[in-house]
Amino acid sequence: MDYPGPVPADRGLHPCHHLTVIDNLWRCLFTSLCVLCDQEVRGHNARLQLCRWCLASLPWLSRPDLELPGIDRAFAPLAYEGAAKNWVLEAKHAGGLVAARTLGILLADTLADAYPFSSERPERLIPVPLSSRRLRRRGHNQAALLAAPVARRLSVPMGRRDVRRIRHTPVLADLPPGNRVDAVRGAFTATADLVGARVAILDDVVTTGATAGAMAHALRAAGAREVHLWAATAAIHRT
Repeated sequence: MDYPGPVPADRGLHPCHHLTVIDNLWRCLFTSLCVLCDQEVRGHNARLQLCRWCLASLPWLSRPDLELPGIDRAFAPLAYEGAAKNWVLEAKHAGGLVAARTLGILLADTLADAYPFSSERPERLIPVPLSSRRLRRRGHNQAALLAAPVARRLSVPMGRRDVRRIRHTPVLADLPPGNRVDAVRGAFTATADLVGARVAILDDVVTTGATAGAMAHALRAAGAREVHLWAATAAIHRT
C-alpha cells in the first residue's frame, strides 16, 4: 500500500525526516524481518516489519472509539500492553525510530478505516508538544514521530508548532489519576489561528485524558470548532 509523499515540514533537520528515509528504504526492499519474531515478511507487512501472525496478536481494542471529556472524538487502536507498550516506551528514547514508525503506520492504517471520507477528517494534525526541558533531554518528540506517517497517509497537514507547552509538567504516569488534570491545567497555548478548524491531537498513549483535555482547552481558545484525539495506545481495560 503506497502512501502520499511527505507533508511539508518546517525548515531544518527533524527526526521525522529519518522516518521518511526509512519508509523509502522499505519501498525498495521486497522483504524484511518481523521485529517480534524474525520471520521473513513481504509486501505491506514488510513495511510494517510485522508478520501476519504477530500483527494479529497485537493487543487490538475491540472498541477503539473512546469517550473523553472535552474531546469530540477519541480513537486509539491498541491497548497499552505487550508489544505496543514496549514500542511506546522505546519511541520516547534514542534509537526508537523503528518503534515510532511501526506504531505510526499502524495508527495511520486504522485511522484510514475509521475516517473513510476526507470530509470527516480534521484539517490539522497537532502532536502533543514536550516542554523544552524534556525535549532537550530526549532529543525528539515521540508524538511528532508517530504523527509523520499519519499525516502522510491521511493527507492531513501537521502543525508541530501550532501549540506550545508553556511550562514543564511532571510525568503524569507518576501522579494519582485525580491529580493529573491540575498538573497540566494551563500548560498549553495555541500559536496558530484555528478559527473554525477541526483539529486532531496526536499522542502515543491516552490514560485519563488529562493532557488531551488541557490541550483541547487551548485549541478551543484559539477558535477550533472541533477537537479529536488520535492516540496509538490506550491504557484502559481492553474489551
